[in-house]
Amino acid sequence: MLSNTQLALRKALNIYPSWSALSVTIRAQCLQRWAELLPKQLTVECVDSLVIKMIEYQSSRAIELISQAQIMTGPTGEINELSTAGRGVFLIAAEREVPLTAIVGFISCALVAGNTILLSLAERESLADRLCSSLMAAGLSESIVTTVNYREVDSVINKSTIAGVVFMGDQSKAVNIKKDLACREGAIAPLIVETDLLRLTTLLDSYLLLRFITEKTQTINVTAIGGNATLMALGCGD
Repeated sequence: MLSNTQLALRKALNIYPSWSALSVTIRAQCLQRWAELLPKQLTVECVDSLVIKMIEYQSSRAIELISQAQIMTGPTGEINELSTAGRGVFLIAAEREVPLTAIVGFISCALVAGNTILLSLAERESLADRLCSSLMAAGLSESIVTTVNYREVDSVINKSTIAGVVFMGDQSKAVNIKKDLACREGAIAPLIVETDLLRLTTLLDSYLLLRFITEKTQTINVTAIGGNATLMALGCGD
């Protein structure tokens, strides 16, 4: 029988393609609804204006950076369309003292880029649950962001299906996570670390979003139309 963590990961993997396939604009609109609902959903936590502004900031950066595909004409006449997609399932883990602004900011950045999330907050399981509930109230499926116990973080990191890790907290813990990622099998996963819990220097990087995406290229080759067969024969060895 699968554990709760394994089930959460399977659900996040299954729903990732449909979430990533949505346009950046639609994902940003979902986050805007989340920003409107969050103060009502987190009645215990202090949701100040900075938390709401962080959601809006990450959404606006996504609209600016990745909402439009770029058209690049190739040297032989083909058309290359460059767009982006999420990387997959991100683990977002935070230690007890991490401010809500940082947690919400990284969730927003990962989601608007097209990723699904496993969320793990040390000694703040109720907050993690309420964040997930608030996202569902904003219209997101329950599998897009699900919680895992903080004690399971190390085992989750070792799963080759985890596409990336966000860690907020102590530098020594971040170093251990980096070592674990380096030793695991499968593709190399990015590690995004925030250890400056006062200034949030990583989170406030205006190009942070680009660490959560992968690029896609669609090529339409029309060089042979019109009889230009010489170009097609260049690599045949004759």
